[in-house]
Amino acid sequence: MSRFQDLTRDLEAIMLQLPVQSLTTLPPSHEVRHLVRQIIYLAVEAADRQHTPLMMSQAIVRKLYNIPSQLGREVYVALLEQLCHSFEDVAKEAIEWLLYSDDEVGFDV
Repeated sequence: MSRFQDLTRDLEAIMLQLPVQSLTTLPPSHEVRHLVRQIIYLAVEAADRQHTPLMMSQAIVRKLYNIPSQLGREVYVALLEQLCHSFEDVAKEAIEWLLYSDDEVGFDV
């Protein structure tokens, strides 16, 4: 999880510096996309393939609620979507977290 935290910290630092507001405007080779791929790779290659992706998705959902930029929300939604497609347990849990959230972000996502 420490590598995950390092990657998300790097990701947020880059996103704060970018003038763009949408993930779709970033080229395929952009560093943001590279970091997203690294995060997904961490989940897939984790020693504890059931627990680690779930912990990562919990952290991503928390970040979704705290990130102020549209680009940040799109990046975290893309990460969460990829984790949901890759891990059935993550999909079940994440959907419930967002459905039963009292915050408006849950409805926006």
